Amino acid sequence: MQNQEHVRTFVKVQVQKDALVVQNVRSGTCDAPNAAVELRKVVWCGPANGTEAALPVGSVQDEVTIHPNHGDGQDIQVDVPDAAPGEFGWTINGHNGLVDLGTATEKNNSYFEATGQINPITVTDTRRAVAPWSIAAKVGDFTDGSKSFSGKYLGWTPKIVAAGGGAVAGAPVGSGYDGGTGLSGSRALGSAAQGHDRGTAVLGSDLDLKIPVEVDKGSYRGTLTLTAISN
Repeated sequence: MQNQEHVRTFVKVQVQKDALVVQNVRSGTCDAPNAAVELRKVVWCGPANGTEAALPVGSVQDEVTIHPNHGDGQDIQVDVPDAAPGEFGWTINGHNGLVDLGTATEKNNSYFEATGQINPITVTDTRRAVAPWSIAAKVGDFTDGSKSFSGKYLGWTPKIVAAGGGAVAGAPVGSGYDGGTGLSGSRALGSAAQGHDRGTAVLGSDLDLKIPVEVDKGSYRGTLTLTAISN
């Protein structure tokens, strides 16, 4: 059909939320094919009685929005987007510098002992799934050039430095000097169970290193490797 501009149009009907939107959309211009113009059945073509150029195909010539009658009440609508999935992550506080246990002290002519603390670890879990997570650690051999002694002699007592996110400290692990394998095997530093609160916790641990007196004098270093696991 043709509109009052003498160009072809079509009617487009859309449902937008609770309204019906009716548009009259131009599907032609004053150029051919345009029967009214070509057959000279009209003396002008285009907007404002032909004083303005015809607008392009696809442009809206007219529009009306029809809303339902809600009577004496009001309908309330809100669009809720997908919630952010959240994230799980952990960082070693500060610059992750060397944990220096100082000079070991001889105890009972049987062993040397040195104590200290690991650099605290901040764990943040804001995931919607509130899935369980854990952070564990193990230490390799302590070495000084060609000299070494086993990492099993290092033990620890994990602790929660700042509570949050349902985090709990891992179980204490004694030095292998007193029996067992110490931290030479993977041991839990902290964890949170399925369904825990979202949030942030800071984990730490006291260290206890007992070294047999038979170990040669030296400045020994070992690496504590941390591993985070989460579903």
